Amino acid sequence: MLCTGIMFNYTLKTFHLMVSITL
Repeated sequence: MLCTGIMFNYTLKTFHLMVSITL
C-alpha cells in the first residue's frame, strides 16, 4: 500500500515537472 502510494506520488511529481517544462 505504502509502496504504491510512493510510486503514484513519484509519477505525479514527474508528470507535473514535465508539464511545467513544456509550458
